[in-house]
Amino acid sequence: MNPREPEKIGQIFKDKNGNIYEGKMYLDQVDLEAIGCLRTTIYHFKEGKLHGTPAIEYPDGLEEDWDNGNFIKISLLPWNERK
Repeated sequence: MNPREPEKIGQIFKDKNGNIYEGKMYLDQVDLEAIGCLRTTIYHFKEGKLHGTPAIEYPDGLEEDWDNGNFIKISLLPWNERK
């Protein structure tokens, strides 16, 4: 399987001041299907690159493992696909 966001492979993420992301970051996005609802994706960074087990935790339950900015595998499927 491929990552949900392949454009993130190899990227170094920084804030608006140029500081490299480190640790856990939360990204809230408005759910257009559920009025007034935010969906949160959790990203884990090491030296600005996606890294960890999991490195990305999506609101639908999908979790991805990454190593130093490289996608490794999907560790958990979305809630509706788990058996």
